[in-house]
Amino acid sequence: MFKQKYLSYFELLYNKTYDRTLKYVVLNCQNMEDVNDIIQDVYIELYKIIIKKKITNIENPSAFIIGIAKNKLKKYYSFKYKLNNMVLFSGDSDFLNFFKSDVDIENIVINDENIKDIWAYLKKKDILIAKIFYLHYYLDMTLKEVGKELKIKESTVKTKLYRTLKEINDVFGRK
Repeated sequence: MFKQKYLSYFELLYNKTYDRTLKYVVLNCQNMEDVNDIIQDVYIELYKIIIKKKITNIENPSAFIIGIAKNKLKKYYSFKYKLNNMVLFSGDSDFLNFFKSDVDIENIVINDENIKDIWAYLKKKDILIAKIFYLHYYLDMTLKEVGKELKIKESTVKTKLYRTLKEINDVFGRK
């Protein structure tokens, strides 16, 4: 019963703040492959704090959790830089599955191999392009919202997205 109260509070915070926290981490990470690890670390830390300090009410939960995310991002990347292990996307990532359902890249027949090839291609691109793809296709943000979050013009978002889609079509459309 004792821990159930804290677990319920944690679940409430998780459900209330997850989308905003995920968006924050995506916007501030330097490597899209790291997003899931960082999000997991943030919410594990939150749970530990709730249990350790016996918290059942945080005045501004979004700000509190974003603060945890900032610290986790700093720690994560200082460690990652020390290891010098930087990779943009994993071929096995669940992130790849978003292509299957709702994107028709100029009549390309999308299958698992094409998706892996496309992400291998995208990992050679600028991190900004990867963030645009992630925010637009995975988080279902409009191009205007993506531009606002990345602090770039909507026209820049469109240009980068559509040029990259055209490149993908040119490279993979022939296969």
